[in-house]
Amino acid sequence: VTRCYTLYGQLIIFNGSANFTFSCHFTGYPPVQSITWDLGYFNDYDCITYSEDNQTVTLGFSTQLLDKYSSSTVVKCTATNGIDTICGLRQLNIQTDVLNAYNALQSR
Repeated sequence: VTRCYTLYGQLIIFNGSANFTFSCHFTGYPPVQSITWDLGYFNDYDCITYSEDNQTVTLGFSTQLLDKYSSSTVVKCTATNGIDTICGLRQLNIQTDVLNAYNALQSR
């Protein structure tokens, strides 16, 4: 059985840089055996950090290079326990998401 859901992320902006963090948490029995990530055009990116036994990924980037990230990509995690599989999907447009976050902060 495969179930997919929207992968939610957290965007943190500070001092000209930003991080997007995504979590792919699988709960159930038996416990998770593997988690894989497809980060779209971030797959070849050098500022990727995996944590919590590969359940969490953080993408770090400079907000001064937003033009480099003007196209959208899909971030996907797949977790399995040998019986069930879940996948999390998120359409990500770094440039748009960061600019929206900046505008939301400015309007406060």
